[in-house]
Amino acid sequence: MIINFIKSAFENIFKNRLMSFATLVTITSTLMIIGIYYSMYTNIDYNIGYFQEMNGIEVFLDTELSETEIEDFGVKFSEMDIIEDVEYVSKQDAINKMFSNDLEEDYYTDDLFLPASYKLKVTDDKYKSKLVSELEDVDGIIEITYDTVLGSVLKEIRAGISYGSILFISILAFIAVVLIMNTIKLSIHIRKYEIGVTKNLGATDWFIKLPFIFEGMILGGAGSILAYGITNVIYNNTLSSLLKTGFVSNELIGNTPFVIRNFADVSTNILLLCLGVGIGLGIIVSNYTSNKYLKV
Repeated sequence: MIINFIKSAFENIFKNRLMSFATLVTITSTLMIIGIYYSMYTNIDYNIGYFQEMNGIEVFLDTELSETEIEDFGVKFSEMDIIEDVEYVSKQDAINKMFSNDLEEDYYTDDLFLPASYKLKVTDDKYKSKLVSELEDVDGIIEITYDTVLGSVLKEIRAGISYGSILFISILAFIAVVLIMNTIKLSIHIRKYEIGVTKNLGATDWFIKLPFIFEGMILGGAGSILAYGITNVIYNNTLSSLLKTGFVSNELIGNTPFVIRNFADVSTNILLLCLGVGIGLGIIVSNYTSNKYLKV
């Protein structure tokens, strides 16, 4: 039974091939842009998290402080509501980190100035300046480092992409809906006589509607797969070109300014997003259209 419905759906698509092609192109374009915008959004979001972690507040303590006094600072930081994570970096940890950067051990001397420090992660970037101003005059703290500029810029870019994508995708989705409706409407018109005979023979409403619903599903599904494939090619070619510049990397190494994730890391979400939107749109629009024009 299902096979007959699917076969009938493909026949409708072939009969209305010009309209079906236009619908397929629009669906593919819409989902491709959704995939590309999602890729941009998830990479920027990933880097925001990375830079927030790497460029949090680091508080360096006076080398004359005792171990007990250093521990007291850790307790005070942990009790502050706007701080969600506290990491202690001892003098030895700092030395080990320097050695990990491939410097020779005889570079260091006994009086090397490497203070202990605390890395602080605030609940929201907006609290960074407030926290720094509160700690600047505290006895025992000799230096505070933090950077909010890059995180702010990335957040603004993310917000711009979000608003722009919502507007552009909404326009394309509307066009796709109109084309799917016209495709289904044309299919109904072509099969009007056949539908009338089938209804007179006692066919149920769903028996008549299912071929049109499958038609919408097929167009939506095909558009989803095409959009995923095109997004894959665009993503990998763009990543390959950007890697050659040295400005970006596809892994967290060294002091890379920007990290772009491999397509494999985001491919599942993009595929599910395309299939969900494409097939879902096809089912909803074709069901609505068949209800409207079949009067069943």
